[in-house]
Amino acid sequence: MEHAPLSPYCRLLKFLRPFRLRLCAAVLASLVFAVATALYAWLIGPLLKMLLTGGASRVSGADFLTRFSTEELFIALPLCLVAVALMRASAQALQTYLMESTGQRVIASIRRTLYARYLELPQAWMNRQHSGDLIARFGMSVQSVEQALTVAFSSYVRDTLQIAALMLVCAFLDWRLLLAALCAAPVTVTVVLKFASRLRGVTIEGQALQGTLSSQVGEAVANIRVVQAFRGEAGELSRFDATQERYLDLMKTSHLLRGAFSPMVEMLGVFGIAAMLFFAGSSLVGEGFAPEALLSFLAALMLMYRPLKELAHTGQQVIQGQAGAQRIFEVLDAVDAVADPPSPATATFERAIELDAVDFSYEGERGARVLDNLSLAIPKGRQVAIVGESGSGKSTIAALLLRFFDPQKGAVRLDGVDVRALRVRDLRRLIAYVPQDPVLFAGSVADNIGCGRRDIDGEKMRAALEAANALDFVEAMGGLNAPIGERGQGLSGGQRQRLSIARAFLTQAPILLLDEATSALDSASERQVQEGLERLMQGRTAVIIAHRLTTVARADEIVVLDKGRIAERGTHSTLLERADGLYARLWAAQSREGDQVVEKAVGTEAEGEARTASNA
Repeated sequence: MEHAPLSPYCRLLKFLRPFRLRLCAAVLASLVFAVATALYAWLIGPLLKMLLTGGASRVSGADFLTRFSTEELFIALPLCLVAVALMRASAQALQTYLMESTGQRVIASIRRTLYARYLELPQAWMNRQHSGDLIARFGMSVQSVEQALTVAFSSYVRDTLQIAALMLVCAFLDWRLLLAALCAAPVTVTVVLKFASRLRGVTIEGQALQGTLSSQVGEAVANIRVVQAFRGEAGELSRFDATQERYLDLMKTSHLLRGAFSPMVEMLGVFGIAAMLFFAGSSLVGEGFAPEALLSFLAALMLMYRPLKELAHTGQQVIQGQAGAQRIFEVLDAVDAVADPPSPATATFERAIELDAVDFSYEGERGARVLDNLSLAIPKGRQVAIVGESGSGKSTIAALLLRFFDPQKGAVRLDGVDVRALRVRDLRRLIAYVPQDPVLFAGSVADNIGCGRRDIDGEKMRAALEAANALDFVEAMGGLNAPIGERGQGLSGGQRQRLSIARAFLTQAPILLLDEATSALDSASERQVQEGLERLMQGRTAVIIAHRLTTVARADEIVVLDKGRIAERGTHSTLLERADGLYARLWAAQSREGDQVVEKAVGTEAEGEARTASNA
């Protein structure tokens, strides 16, 4: 659904609702500020006349001055000016504090809402995005919204009330002069709207390009080893330069629009003042218009100049904020393909996991099927391995069980209940997941294996680490509070995987999902990880997705996939008995690869010994 141009900004204002009382106080302070400003303009004419003539005279709206003597006025009026200035300054300080502090709280709420949305959006949506662009939305887009909600919104309230109060003074002094001064208003509004529309489009495109730049930098930094190993620095820099050149070209248009915006508004304002002076001159000649009233009128117009200019500048900030808000709401409004049901069923696991006639494609219903009419039942307490060649659909089953995606046809069920009828959090509470690439975050060991949970004590964490064969190296690092670098830098692949297993231990979930958990490890690391996994599988229903067949030989059942379908199933021994079966061929191929590796290693060692002997 597309929104009107002001819709994103209006939607942002909804975040202000929890702070209604603070906003009301800020608006009241702005009103006091506006009234004080109007008092300046109202009194300036009589005051100047008093100074020039030595006494007070009858002036529209200031008749009360004639009740005082000249000596009294020379004392009272300066004190009145000081009182008005104090009232104005106090109101401005209070309004600025309330508006900007409230704006910061609103921005904190927006940041939290956006981050929470990132954490819950489905994998299908996240896979279509660039991580750098998402970070740019969280950074630059939120920053532009921050300016619009703190500085700009504060200016809108204060300056609009100030202009309204000054216009009331002008209307009170002479409404005909006010109409003359406003003659350029329709043209001004038309120009402002056209400038705003064009600037908004440029700003949205500019923020998108900034997101592209962030994506390119983030991708290159994350894969810096590959870039450097293949001498790709020049190519990456060239790609960056091309995007940056597009951004700079766009910014030329933006700077031209911004540079012309304020002067154009000011020139149109001058036309209004010129028309007013022409009309005032005619009135002074023909109707004896009081000069002190004209002075007050001119003072009011001059005092309008600054808030009008501020509003013109504020308009640019609002346009940038709208562009940022639009990018934020694109995330908040993203369709959640994996949504919780309105009346969720209770998530339990007492009998079996079932995949019932499941069809799935990552490209939607018309895309190539990764799973094709696949049906599989896994009874509680069983250890079932799912194997097959790359692209056969093994990891897709894991993604469907965790409900990262939903099948296009068929259903995934727990105890006969479609997982789409369960809350996603309740479903995932029943599953402990150990992925192929263990993910660790910058933080302590405790933060990583506990996933930030504060209800797990140190003894439970140590027990989980010991069961995962990880306690020794964690103690050597400094214990549970030992820091871990981003993505587990400084740890070996086996150490990272053992911490991932400890994390799974702490979930105490009845279902264990292993997605090629040992495929990237050497033999020594695999042995330690496998020991931890065997302890983890005790008393649990295990779904073991594997490429290396030696790791699944002891499974209760092995399911062999081929092009999204079940090709065969059985135990390790029964499957090997089918010499022409897919599992037997895969086992033979992996066995030959292992023998070749061993032979190559032995040959290399023999060659080394021969070279050593000849050198001796």
